[in-house]
Amino acid sequence: MLARTEGPILWIAPRPDSVWAPGSVALGLGPDRLLIAHYKTAADGLWTMEKALRCPALGGAVLELDRLDMTATRRLQLAAEGSPRIGLLLRNAAGHGPSSAVTRWRVGSLPDAAARPRWQLELLRCRAGRPASWQARWAAGQLEVDGAPLARPA
Repeated sequence: MLARTEGPILWIAPRPDSVWAPGSVALGLGPDRLLIAHYKTAADGLWTMEKALRCPALGGAVLELDRLDMTATRRLQLAAEGSPRIGLLLRNAAGHGPSSAVTRWRVGSLPDAAARPRWQLELLRCRAGRPASWQARWAAGQLEVDGAPLARPA
């Protein structure tokens, strides 16, 4: 999704080694489009994400932050609702908790004999939707979901 947007993507993380450059390039986010911001406190990360979602120069933003309370997730949800940009919040499994996000996903890696990236995608929560599960892999420069190429929007 992020590779399909126009404009740069801001990746907001607590560590300088959060993004693996060759992996991001292979998935369509080259150094000309990926901006990386590091934060020291969770409040700084949240503030940066809120500003990024409201910034017309960006195509989207990703925030890595494990622990959030319901107020913080609601603030991010309100910023995302008023924005045409994509906003993703990445938390590890131990960091789950209450959230006002429209959807909640669990993503795990899967083995692949050809050493291509492969994932188990689980939609855990979706307003007005039902939970579901898919397997996805990156092949020939595109994402395949359950063995079929993901359709690109017109």
